[in-house]
Amino acid sequence: MGYYTALVTADSPLITYYPGVGFDPSQYWVTTYIPTTYPLLYYSTSASVASVEFDFYGDEFGLSAPGEPGCDYTISINGAFQNQSFHESFDLPLGQYHVELDVSCSEGQSMAFEGVIFAENQGPDDLEDETVYLTPENINAVGHWKETFVYSEYFLMNFTQYQTLTPGSTLSYTFQGVQTEIVGSVGPDGGNFYVTLDGQRSKTLTAYRPVYDDDVTLWVEQFLNEGETHTLTVTNLGRNLTILQMNYDVLVPSTGG
Repeated sequence: MGYYTALVTADSPLITYYPGVGFDPSQYWVTTYIPTTYPLLYYSTSASVASVEFDFYGDEFGLSAPGEPGCDYTISINGAFQNQSFHESFDLPLGQYHVELDVSCSEGQSMAFEGVIFAENQGPDDLEDETVYLTPENINAVGHWKETFVYSEYFLMNFTQYQTLTPGSTLSYTFQGVQTEIVGSVGPDGGNFYVTLDGQRSKTLTAYRPVYDDDVTLWVEQFLNEGETHTLTVTNLGRNLTILQMNYDVLVPSTGG
């Protein structure tokens, strides 16, 4: 069976924070790095009241943090409080969900949040997941885009990076697969954008974050019908939008092992 995951890091546009992301941890969520060979990014706060929210369509997710939560918290799914702890996986019936992590920090406490892991099983047992990375030949660019050949230390691969400052510029691609993802940059100059998948428009998302990061999941969609042809378009609404790479997942015969 094809089993595949999508890691949505803390600075992804798919995650919403209260009271927002800033530079004072007593009032906001702030960017923190764990110094490793490839620095790990997470958000932390010591605010007395804070929250993390996200929406997804699927049946399994997990919350990620470096270590144990340092503050009191509750987790709710579609408004219903959960008894599970922070690091447990949440297995749900397939559906649309709104998840909220509410945090309450006392003096001297701090809460860290690294991101969300979405997981999916699909297909018979003799299939496994394979990721297909799109090349310029598979991408339709409309408007003003700057193309730059770059090497990603995170993916250990070369990609053609697309960047635009022009509102209305679009990138689109057509594929057959079970999952698709857009990876790009966030930062102080990041602007708004939206994604249209098979004619359904997303809410407006923002690539703005106080700290720059260039390997961020800007969009992910799971549980697609592999037998159907899907079309995805990302549209810039203003300021900077930088796309590092776009990919989709297919199910292929398992190699065993």
